Amino acid sequence: MPSRRSSGQQRLNQLLREVRDRLIGRQTVLTVGQQDDSPKRARDARIHLRPEGIVVLGHQESHPHVAHALGMPVPIKGEWSSPASFLSHLTMRRPNSLDGQFWARARGRELLHPEPDPAPDLPDGRKIDGQAP
Repeated sequence: MPSRRSSGQQRLNQLLREVRDRLIGRQTVLTVGQQDDSPKRARDARIHLRPEGIVVLGHQESHPHVAHALGMPVPIKGEWSSPASFLSHLTMRRPNSLDGQFWARARGRELLHPEPDPAPDLPDGRKIDGQAP
């Protein structure tokens, strides 16, 4: 049976699923993506991974604020990170407000939730803990 090669988008999605809570550099994204515009594939992964409860953070807009609020390393230009997030109703940890909903970084058993809430969408103009991005 012939093996089917995965696309650069599929490989980057899998990388961002598996490497959590750590910064992923541009060179890694270029190597895994194996395409001319691999950084675009990392940005597009936000759309693909959001339904799985994974937010892909970069260096622009509200993303550095979100990374800081979640207690993660803050990406600089050419870096991404992909924490799993969950909609926080009752938690012992301090949740972070994002447009009126409370989110926290998933840990331990929270990562095993069979049907995660979609990760927050982080377009322009969102507020993090009452601060403008």
